[in-house]
Amino acid sequence: MGDINLSLGTTSQRLAIAVEHMRQPITQDVLGPVQRAAAAGATAEVLMVARSIRMRTAILGGICVGIAAVMGAVAGYAWGRADAAGSFRATQAGFTAAFRYDPKDAARWLELMRWNDLDNALTNCQSFTDQSSGRQACMVPLWTSPPKVRVPGA
Repeated sequence: MGDINLSLGTTSQRLAIAVEHMRQPITQDVLGPVQRAAAAGATAEVLMVARSIRMRTAILGGICVGIAAVMGAVAGYAWGRADAAGSFRATQAGFTAAFRYDPKDAARWLELMRWNDLDNALTNCQSFTDQSSGRQACMVPLWTSPPKVRVPGA
């Protein structure tokens, strides 16, 4: 029992000394290091928060850019597909109207289109301007028969 009283007495003495120290006014010697430690801790905390905000912002920005790129690609694909489909429908409607009365003409034009490379012909054409109408024209070589099939080694 004596040990407990001694221990309690020592603890109460320590507590009394601590209370006495706390009653003492804070001197500039103690206040300066405390202020510097508080400022350093606050600076470190602010830097940590700024880094996390910067990282989060960068990640969200990257995600937004990625989503915008995917949406742009999808929209471009859909627009191009619709534009091409519209061009094909217009061409088909034009051919249908032009060859409505004579299907043999349609078959002959199809053969001419298969036998001739239009891009190559227009690139190599000799252009001129018609004097009476002022319109541009071009002398285009037009193949009227299929190409000869070459047999290798013959």
